[in-house]
Amino acid sequence: MVIFISVPFALLAFQHAQYAKQHLLNEKQKTLLTIATILEQRFPGSFRIPGNESRGLTVDARRHILYEKLQPTLREVAIDWPGYGFGYYDRDLHIVALIPENPRLLGAKATDEALRVYKSRHTETVYIGNSFMQDSDAILSVNYPLYHRGEIIGHIWVNVKGHDIRAAYYAELGKTLGVLVIILLIILAGVWWLSWNNNYSLTMLAEHIKQGGEEEEYFREFPQIKPLLDTVTDLRNRLSNEYAAQARVEAEIARFDRLNLIGEMATGVVHEIRNPMTVIRGYVQRMMLKADQSQTAQYAVIIEEIDHMNETMTAFLSLAKNRRVEIGLHNINGIIENIMPLIEADANKAGVHVDFRPAEQPLMVYADDKEIRQLVLNLARNAIEATPSRGAMSVRTALNEKAVCLTVTDTGEGIAPWNLEKIFDPFFTTKDAGTGLGLAICKSIIDRHHGRIDVQSQRGRGTVFTVELPVVA
Repeated sequence: MVIFISVPFALLAFQHAQYAKQHLLNEKQKTLLTIATILEQRFPGSFRIPGNESRGLTVDARRHILYEKLQPTLREVAIDWPGYGFGYYDRDLHIVALIPENPRLLGAKATDEALRVYKSRHTETVYIGNSFMQDSDAILSVNYPLYHRGEIIGHIWVNVKGHDIRAAYYAELGKTLGVLVIILLIILAGVWWLSWNNNYSLTMLAEHIKQGGEEEEYFREFPQIKPLLDTVTDLRNRLSNEYAAQARVEAEIARFDRLNLIGEMATGVVHEIRNPMTVIRGYVQRMMLKADQSQTAQYAVIIEEIDHMNETMTAFLSLAKNRRVEIGLHNINGIIENIMPLIEADANKAGVHVDFRPAEQPLMVYADDKEIRQLVLNLARNAIEATPSRGAMSVRTALNEKAVCLTVTDTGEGIAPWNLEKIFDPFFTTKDAGTGLGLAICKSIIDRHHGRIDVQSQRGRGTVFTVELPVVA
């Protein structure tokens, strides 16, 4: 097989290299002819020294005059065509001007191959093996005749070293032979690979299925196994969905257990603390009435802290799972309108603009109006605290097919993605002075009213809380 493939490829490589060599030779000839044409166009109209000026001049003097006349043009063209040699040959004065400049070649006579232009009287392309220009290196030369009054007075020559063409030929030949070797190695490797491919492919396929892969490209070689894969994939998806649902249920149960534990603790502890705190607050107020001016401010701080403790204990009670609620039919728009002055007062204090847009029609829900009021206040105050000064927050209500929607939007920094799943956990907070109970209370209220809450947040663009409560049929 190797011999059968190698022979035609070797012949093809040789033929391709010959083609590449001839192609490069043709391109070089076109380039040489282009340069010669450019020189003809830029040379003066006549290369002959007028008779009255040439009288009494030696050959060297006449050659020097033409050299000074033509050499600037040659230098100018050489800038655009580096790597090429060219010049002007006078029939009587021989070499008159050339690039690259070499004073010792001025006056040298061209080879017989170059002088054929005077016999043929048209452009000649010659491949000179021993050149007066390139020492012993072969060159490719184009000789372009110049006429004056119907007589050939000389010619322009343009040449390039032949080793560039040989180098390109050998490079192309080596590249083609290299491709041949690579192809042969690929064929041999393919024969070896086919000998054990089926066994290896089946082993990899089994391992891929074991790892949970489902990409179809693994089964193109074994289409008969595709029905089995579909069955395995279906069973795997069902198990995955079951595991995901179980994980969500377990997480929700754990959260409810925490809330229930906190609620039970809050119910017992708060009732034990609230009465003594009320007594303490009453005595402090009486002492404040009898105190002088310097002590009044201190008693005021004590009362403020006692009130703060009462608010915290009330928040604990809101987390109780079995908290008693007074359900009634209420218009959620009316509840929000009643507390809007409180929200606007907090917003004005923080320098935040509030935009309230209620739905046009009444939105009736069965709910505890006190808890709904607390829910809206908590969400609104969170939005105000998250919004920078001169920012804006909005409260909107709407009705869809299944629920009454309450949307609270702020233009703050947003919530970090890694915190979104924890914001409703009790005691989780990112605020320096926060208790971490505000959103936990909101979630507890929504659960007691059989609603749901959704959060969408983008860093640097703000957060949107959407509450859905069952609509009255």
